Amino acid sequence: MRKYVATPGAEVIGIAMNNWFVSINRDEFLPLVKQTLDQYSIHKLEDDKWYPHQISLDIFRLIDAQKTSAADSLVALGMAYVETAVFPPEINSTLSGLMALSLTYHLNIRNVPKTEGYEVSQISDKHIQIKDENPFPHDTVYGFVWGIAKRFKTSKDGFALIKRTFCNPDDPDADGAIYDVTLE
Repeated sequence: MRKYVATPGAEVIGIAMNNWFVSINRDEFLPLVKQTLDQYSIHKLEDDKWYPHQISLDIFRLIDAQKTSAADSLVALGMAYVETAVFPPEINSTLSGLMALSLTYHLNIRNVPKTEGYEVSQISDKHIQIKDENPFPHDTVYGFVWGIAKRFKTSKDGFALIKRTFCNPDDPDADGAIYDVTLE
């Protein structure tokens, strides 16, 4: 799935969009966020209101276009999304958090095909493979996966090693990526 292009009619829940305001790198991009929200006549995000998903993707694209510290900011936004997104209540470990990625995606983004989001496979007890099939930038997805591994880590989980392989290395934004997560 092409990055930065929302499915027509897709919406994201306001609480998840608060990642803009809790990210550790927010000072780097907050003026872009406010400017973009103003362009959409949004002066305050409401947690339980749904907004066009393209708004957030437009903001990600603007951050990426800055190039200076863009990757750091996009990863930080993915990690911050873990703080603000709606998660299924049964998550109690890194494994259950990663295995619930598809459900989590659809709790936070609606009006998209069931195939949009993440395809997750458990390869072994300590190896999870994730294919991202969504329009979020690769660095944000990486931050989201890392953030889940960090937030839901138990003493049994071990440290998460993440290896990313682009599905289209010649044009990474034309498609998703495969994330191999190994819990050591």
